[in-house]
Amino acid sequence: MTPVNTVSWNCHGFNVHKQDVKSIVNKYQPVCLGLQETYLLSHTSAELKNFTIQREEHVEGSRLSGGVASLTSCHILAKTIDLNTDLQAVAIQIQLNVRLTVCFLYLLLREYVGT
Repeated sequence: MTPVNTVSWNCHGFNVHKQDVKSIVNKYQPVCLGLQETYLLSHTSAELKNFTIQREEHVEGSRLSGGVASLTSCHILAKTIDLNTDLQAVAIQIQLNVRLTVCFLYLLLREYVGT
């Protein structure tokens, strides 16, 4: 089976560090890339050539805070999984030789996830 690369990175702003995201994609060639602290508003464009993006924005008051995104290669069959949660999270299911479910989430320092 061919190795599959996935990457997760706290980018501290997608659009501010878009060139870094491109460098990560070029270096690791991931099938999917999870980004935390994307700092995107719902009307803000977030695109990357040859990738589809699923994202969850987070605004606290009038200030951007957190946010999470999953970037999936357009060359991979993938579908978004709807999550029933208040967490900042996105999940996808990708079809390779096997079906793989990947979830990326971001927790603020003061957030606690109980059982």
